[in-house]
Amino acid sequence: MSIRELIESDLAITLRGDFALPVTLIAPNGTTYDVEGQVLYNSIDENQIVSNKPVVALQISNLTRVPVAGENWAVRIPQNPNEDETKVTYILDKPPVHCRSIGFIKLYLTKVVQS
Repeated sequence: MSIRELIESDLAITLRGDFALPVTLIAPNGTTYDVEGQVLYNSIDENQIVSNKPVVALQISNLTRVPVAGENWAVRIPQNPNEDETKVTYILDKPPVHCRSIGFIKLYLTKVVQS
């Protein structure tokens, strides 16, 4: 097994395994993509401050379309870490972080504010 195959196999376990949650990506054109990924409900910013902004990690090879910087994507995740919870819609807080060398993408989210 090559290193790439081993990484893909590990990502399938860590990002889509027992602790994965349902994630719905909503592309700028409105197309939805239902996938599984890891959701961290708190994040740490560049100043080491913990916030309640979630971060989603997804396996790139599991995506039909990969979000890129400059696009306006929405992301729906469970309100709490339980797959049966009501889903809440977020938008990207900053450009996606592509970890292509190890096959995953991180999406930093912020809540949608309605006026």
